[in-house]
Amino acid sequence: MVSRFLESLPRNALKVLIISALTGAAACGGGRSESPGAEAAAAPGQASGPNLERGRLLALACAACHTFGAGERHAIGPNLNGVFGRPAGAAAGFQYSAALEAADIVWTPEELDRWLADPTGFVPGTTMAFTGYQRPEDRRDLIAWLVSATAP
Repeated sequence: MVSRFLESLPRNALKVLIISALTGAAACGGGRSESPGAEAAAAPGQASGPNLERGRLLALACAACHTFGAGERHAIGPNLNGVFGRPAGAAAGFQYSAALEAADIVWTPEELDRWLADPTGFVPGTTMAFTGYQRPEDRRDLIAWLVSATAP
């Protein structure tokens, strides 16, 4: 019965359900990978490193609107391949909002962290409908995955 329900959902709705489940589990202390090597070893007194597998799962929300691979087409949002080091609003062939085109931002992990925390607060007037990731751990894991997944 559950599998029939899941099969009946539109593809993006299933992604939203998965992301909701992940972030709910993370808020309760879950959502961390137990597989060896999934996280970088932490030095004593420091937080653990990024969880790339969790970042990949969090990126399912991004994949509802973006593509990541070299040569892939733009979707509702621009293709993110090569995003790090690129000025905001500069992916060839994508029509950005005037606000993002005018923003004086070069995408770095730090700038993307600010963006993902609150896209409309970071660039007022953006047309991106995503409300952001509130948890710093979510943004850290997602950005770590994006760094490797979008490298040209």
